[in-house]
Amino acid sequence: MLVGVSVNYAMCIAGRTVIGVALGVSSMIAPVYIGELAPKELRGQFITFNMVAINLAMPLGYTLVMILNIGKNCSQWAFIINSLLSMIIAALLFMLVPNSPRDLIYRGKLEEAKAVIQKLNTTKDLSANEAASQVESLKKAMQSEQALSPKFSHLFNANNRKSLAISCMLQVAKQSSGFSALQYFSVYLFKILGLTKGHASYLPIILLGLVQFLAAVASLGIIDRLGRKRLLLVSVLAMAAGLVVLGGSFVAITGFDQVNKPS
Repeated sequence: MLVGVSVNYAMCIAGRTVIGVALGVSSMIAPVYIGELAPKELRGQFITFNMVAINLAMPLGYTLVMILNIGKNCSQWAFIINSLLSMIIAALLFMLVPNSPRDLIYRGKLEEAKAVIQKLNTTKDLSANEAASQVESLKKAMQSEQALSPKFSHLFNANNRKSLAISCMLQVAKQSSGFSALQYFSVYLFKILGLTKGHASYLPIILLGLVQFLAAVASLGIIDRLGRKRLLLVSVLAMAAGLVVLGGSFVAITGFDQVNKPS
């Protein structure tokens, strides 16, 4: 909302900083929460659908901006509309979404944890005794974890060092491929190529978002057959190679001077 009503650079940066903090927290906690809430046999698909939803929202957001840009200085309304929608969704989630069983057990609310397990069970109706048994199993597992006294520094010990390095390298490879730059600046990049003009300049990024969404949906059906490691490595390499070709094409068509020219 602060970005939407901003009248100067400082207000815009302040709003964007709040968005960045909130996005960082939600990006970290959402997969953890989904993993704790989802049935064990469907946990992977639940987490994957999180990314499908994100990839669906992106082209919808760009389409909204394109429509609002028809009027003069109406693009800021996209932020205001999104903030209002977010507030409505947050209110609904506050009423509908339960705490995860692990969180409730951690806080000593065993009866509430049992009720959540019964409510979210998808395979059959759980009796009170069966739900209590699951709560007890979770409680024992959490006690075993706490007995290890995990600390942040344990991430860097010899046993975890390799896993941590692989995780960080994968994330760095994904981000350094350059896709984020293409995504954020695609409107400008396609405009300087002369491929799109005016309001149509948003079409390439909308199409890009649709491709991401379709790819995310398609991955649901092939992830178990092809394997996570293979898909991950192939997609990162393909993304990097595609962006090299795309960047080379921009330079070949316009030259470095035009690409680096302020919009």
